[in-house]
Amino acid sequence: ALPLLERAAAIFERTLDPNHPDRRGATDAVQQLRQRAAMPQTGETTKAAAPRRYDTLLPGTRIVLRRLEVRSELNHQTGFVKKFIDGKHRYIVQLDTKKAEPIAVSHQNILQLLEDVDVLHRDPPVVGTIRDSQIDDDSNIRFALRVAGTENLIWAMERELRLPPGTVVTLVGLTTNPTLNGSRATIDAWDAAAG
Repeated sequence: ALPLLERAAAIFERTLDPNHPDRRGATDAVQQLRQRAAMPQTGETTKAAAPRRYDTLLPGTRIVLRRLEVRSELNHQTGFVKKFIDGKHRYIVQLDTKKAEPIAVSHQNILQLLEDVDVLHRDPPVVGTIRDSQIDDDSNIRFALRVAGTENLIWAMERELRLPPGTVVTLVGLTTNPTLNGSRATIDAWDAAAG
Protein backbone atom coordinates (compact mmCIF):
# COMPACT_ATOMS: atom_id res chain seq x y z
CA ALA A 1 0.00 0.00 0.00
CA LEU A 2 2.83 2.40 0.84
CA PRO A 3 4.49 2.46 -2.64
CA LEU A 4 1.13 3.09 -4.33
CA LEU A 5 0.26 5.86 -1.88
CA GLU A 6 3.73 7.42 -2.32
CA ARG A 7 3.20 7.54 -6.10
CA ALA A 8 -0.22 9.14 -5.65
CA ALA A 9 1.23 11.70 -3.23
CA ALA A 10 4.02 12.51 -5.73
CA ILE A 11 1.47 13.05 -8.51
CA PHE A 12 -0.64 15.25 -6.22
CA GLU A 13 2.48 17.25 -5.26
CA ARG A 14 3.23 17.97 -8.92
CA THR A 15 -0.32 18.74 -9.99
CA LEU A 16 -2.30 20.15 -7.06
CA ASP A 17 -2.08 23.42 -5.19
CA PRO A 18 -0.13 22.99 -1.88
CA ASN A 19 -3.26 23.75 0.15
CA HIS A 20 -5.51 21.31 -1.72
CA PRO A 21 -7.05 18.84 0.80
CA ASP A 22 -6.28 15.78 -1.37
CA ARG A 23 -2.59 16.71 -1.52
CA ARG A 24 -2.36 17.26 2.25
CA GLY A 25 -4.36 14.09 2.93
CA ALA A 26 -2.09 11.93 0.77
CA THR A 27 1.04 13.39 2.38
CA ASP A 28 -0.36 12.76 5.88
CA ALA A 29 -1.37 9.20 4.97
CA VAL A 30 2.13 8.41 3.64
CA GLN A 31 3.74 9.67 6.84
CA GLN A 32 1.32 7.66 9.02
CA LEU A 33 2.01 4.48 7.04
CA ARG A 34 5.75 5.04 7.34
CA GLN A 35 5.45 5.48 11.09
CA ARG A 36 3.43 2.26 11.35
CA ALA A 37 6.00 0.42 9.19
CA ALA A 38 8.72 1.43 11.64
CA MET A 39 6.71 0.09 14.61
CA PRO A 40 6.56 -3.58 15.71
CA GLN A 41 3.81 -5.61 14.04
CA THR A 42 0.96 -7.26 15.96
CA GLY A 43 2.21 -10.32 17.84
CA GLU A 44 5.80 -9.09 18.10
CA THR A 45 7.17 -8.61 21.58
CA THR A 46 7.63 -5.01 22.56
CA LYS A 47 9.25 -3.16 25.44
CA ALA A 48 7.33 -0.63 27.47
CA ALA A 49 6.97 2.58 25.50
CA ALA A 50 9.90 4.90 26.07
CA PRO A 51 9.14 8.51 26.97
CA ARG A 52 9.03 10.89 24.00
CA ARG A 53 12.44 12.30 23.15
CA TYR A 54 12.63 15.84 21.86
CA ASP A 55 16.20 15.64 20.53
CA THR A 56 15.65 12.98 17.84
CA LEU A 57 13.55 12.63 14.69
CA LEU A 58 10.45 10.46 14.93
CA PRO A 59 10.04 7.28 12.86
CA GLY A 60 8.50 8.16 9.52
CA THR A 61 10.18 11.59 9.31
CA ARG A 62 11.22 12.40 5.73
CA ILE A 63 14.95 13.09 5.29
CA VAL A 64 17.62 13.74 2.66
CA LEU A 65 21.17 12.41 3.02
CA ARG A 66 24.05 14.90 2.91
CA ARG A 67 27.76 15.24 3.65
CA LEU A 68 28.43 11.50 3.41
CA GLU A 69 32.11 10.92 2.64
CA VAL A 70 32.45 7.12 2.49
CA ARG A 71 29.26 6.56 0.48
CA SER A 72 29.08 9.96 -1.21
CA GLU A 73 26.99 8.54 -4.06
CA LEU A 74 24.08 8.44 -1.59
CA ASN A 75 24.20 12.19 -0.94
CA HIS A 76 20.93 13.93 -1.94
CA GLN A 77 18.98 10.63 -1.76
CA THR A 78 15.66 10.90 0.09
CA GLY A 79 14.08 8.48 2.50
CA PHE A 80 12.57 8.25 5.97
CA VAL A 81 13.66 7.48 9.51
CA LYS A 82 12.90 3.96 10.69
CA LYS A 83 14.35 4.33 14.19
CA PHE A 84 17.08 5.92 16.29
CA ILE A 85 19.70 3.74 17.99
CA ASP A 86 20.52 5.60 21.17
CA GLY A 87 23.75 3.79 22.17
CA LYS A 88 25.29 4.36 18.73
CA HIS A 89 23.79 7.81 18.12
CA ARG A 90 22.69 6.69 14.65
CA TYR A 91 19.46 6.78 12.70
CA ILE A 92 18.35 3.78 10.69
CA VAL A 93 16.94 5.23 7.49
CA GLN A 94 15.18 3.63 4.56
CA LEU A 95 15.94 5.27 1.22
CA ASP A 96 13.24 5.75 -1.39
CA THR A 97 15.22 3.91 -4.10
CA LYS A 98 13.96 0.46 -5.01
CA LYS A 99 15.57 -2.49 -3.20
CA ALA A 100 17.63 -0.19 -0.99
CA GLU A 101 18.65 -1.74 2.33
CA PRO A 102 18.20 0.42 5.44
CA ILE A 103 21.42 2.21 6.44
CA ALA A 104 22.73 3.72 9.68
CA VAL A 105 23.75 7.39 9.59
CA SER A 106 24.66 10.14 12.04
CA HIS A 107 22.30 13.07 12.58
CA GLN A 108 24.97 15.22 10.91
CA ASN A 109 24.40 13.33 7.65
CA ILE A 110 20.66 13.86 7.38
CA LEU A 111 18.51 16.90 6.81
CA GLN A 112 14.85 16.78 7.77
CA LEU A 113 12.75 17.42 4.67
CA LEU A 114 10.31 20.07 5.72
CA GLU A 115 7.26 21.00 3.69
CA ASP A 116 5.17 24.14 3.97
CA VAL A 117 8.04 26.23 5.36
CA ASP A 118 7.17 29.92 5.36
CA VAL A 119 9.86 32.33 4.24
CA LEU A 120 9.21 35.49 6.25
CA HIS A 121 9.31 39.05 4.95
CA ARG A 122 9.04 38.13 1.24
CA ASP A 123 6.66 39.85 -1.13
CA PRO A 124 4.88 37.94 -2.53
CA PRO A 125 4.82 35.38 0.34
CA VAL A 126 6.89 32.25 -0.29
CA VAL A 127 6.15 28.72 0.95
CA GLY A 128 8.47 25.87 0.07
CA THR A 129 10.14 22.56 0.92
CA ILE A 130 13.65 22.52 2.37
CA ARG A 131 15.94 20.55 0.05
CA ASP A 132 19.49 21.40 1.19
CA SER A 133 21.55 23.58 3.51
CA GLN A 134 25.02 25.06 3.65
CA ILE A 135 27.12 27.19 5.97
CA ASP A 136 28.55 30.36 4.43
CA ASP A 137 31.90 32.03 5.17
CA ASP A 138 30.39 33.95 8.12
CA SER A 139 29.05 30.71 9.74
CA ASN A 140 25.45 31.54 8.77
CA ILE A 141 23.25 28.62 7.82
CA ARG A 142 21.39 29.03 4.51
CA PHE A 143 18.66 26.69 3.30
CA ALA A 144 17.63 25.84 -0.25
CA LEU A 145 13.86 25.70 -0.60
CA ARG A 146 11.87 24.45 -3.55
CA VAL A 147 9.03 26.94 -3.98
CA ALA A 148 5.66 25.20 -3.69
CA GLY A 149 4.07 24.40 -7.04
CA THR A 150 7.24 25.20 -9.04
CA GLU A 151 10.69 23.84 -9.79
CA ASN A 152 12.29 27.09 -8.54
CA LEU A 153 14.90 26.99 -5.77
CA ILE A 154 15.56 29.93 -3.48
CA TRP A 155 18.10 30.35 -0.70
CA ALA A 156 17.08 31.78 2.68
CA MET A 157 18.87 32.42 5.94
CA GLU A 158 17.69 30.43 8.95
CA ARG A 159 16.34 33.59 10.63
CA GLU A 160 14.01 34.10 7.63
CA LEU A 161 12.19 30.79 8.10
CA ARG A 162 9.19 29.81 10.17
CA LEU A 163 9.77 26.10 10.71
CA PRO A 164 6.74 23.87 11.31
CA PRO A 165 6.03 22.20 14.67
CA GLY A 166 7.84 18.87 14.98
CA THR A 167 11.05 20.14 13.40
CA VAL A 168 14.17 19.03 15.30
CA VAL A 169 16.67 21.87 15.63
CA THR A 170 19.99 22.64 17.33
CA LEU A 171 19.73 25.57 19.71
CA VAL A 172 22.25 28.39 19.12
CA GLY A 173 22.61 32.02 20.14
CA LEU A 174 20.62 31.81 23.38
CA THR A 175 21.62 34.55 25.81
CA THR A 176 19.06 34.08 28.61
CA ASN A 177 20.02 30.41 29.10
CA PRO A 178 23.30 29.84 27.23
CA THR A 179 23.78 26.38 28.77
CA LEU A 180 21.16 25.14 26.29
CA ASN A 181 23.23 26.24 23.25
CA GLY A 182 24.22 23.17 21.25
CA SER A 183 21.27 21.12 22.57
CA ARG A 184 18.84 19.51 20.15
CA ALA A 185 15.13 20.22 20.62
CA THR A 186 11.79 19.93 18.83
CA ILE A 187 9.77 22.98 17.78
CA ASP A 188 6.43 22.96 19.55
CA ALA A 189 4.88 26.19 18.27
CA TRP A 190 5.67 29.57 16.73
CA ASP A 191 5.19 32.63 18.91
CA ALA A 192 3.84 35.23 16.47
CA ALA A 193 3.91 37.95 19.14
CA ALA A 194 7.66 37.46 19.67
CA GLY A 195 8.32 37.49 15.90
